[in-house]
Amino acid sequence: MSTMERYVRQVLDSIVCADEDKERLEVDLRAHFEEGRAAGDADPVIVQRMGPPEDVAASFMETMEPHYAGFWIRVVAFCADLGAIATVTLPLFCGVFVLMPAAEDSDPGPIFLLLLLPIVLFTIGVWVFYFPVLEHRAGKTLGKHLLGLRVQTEARTRIGLGRAFLRRLSFFFEFLVLDALFVPFTAKKQRAFDLVARTVVLRERVPVGATGWALAVALIAIPLVVVVAVGFVSAWASLSVS
Repeated sequence: MSTMERYVRQVLDSIVCADEDKERLEVDLRAHFEEGRAAGDADPVIVQRMGPPEDVAASFMETMEPHYAGFWIRVVAFCADLGAIATVTLPLFCGVFVLMPAAEDSDPGPIFLLLLLPIVLFTIGVWVFYFPVLEHRAGKTLGKHLLGLRVQTEARTRIGLGRAFLRRLSFFFEFLVLDALFVPFTAKKQRAFDLVARTVVLRERVPVGATGWALAVALIAIPLVVVVAVGFVSAWASLSVS
């Protein structure tokens, strides 16, 4: 990979913004290199003149007007994410509960526990890594994507994995409500652990389209429908047996 390609990639990897804004920045960066080369400068000299990739990324993000996401849209996005997690993990546990009566009758013992263990580990892994990994890699979770939200540092650059985990500590240790109460009272609409991690949640699309809202609500509703359906089937099965 050439010096120019590496430098451009480092800058683009440090920012979190819409694709069209990234494309505009990439064109500008490549134009600077071409101008420098035309003047007879080597690529390392051009890089030194332009400055560190992180500084270039931060300067670019400062030119974009921030729209901080408010309390309620973040609540809906968070609930949609919980719905997405539940949609993936809940059917596995529903299957376990459906099979449990048969397991009790046949007494499979260790075999049943071996089947249950990977389901439990998978579920724990999804709950622990879903938010931090997606917010680090993509700047947003599925719920945030549907509602046009992104997570960034206060300097408007991509958050590292450590920050992504730090801002989620209130979720892991179950004091999220207290943490979220800071949002309406801070200048950048930050949770308490956003302040600690120095992260912000920005709105990419203002206003959000009807499709985004509909899909977010659907994600919230799907696991509720599954729970009701499983409860109905279980109750019907119990009545049939009795």
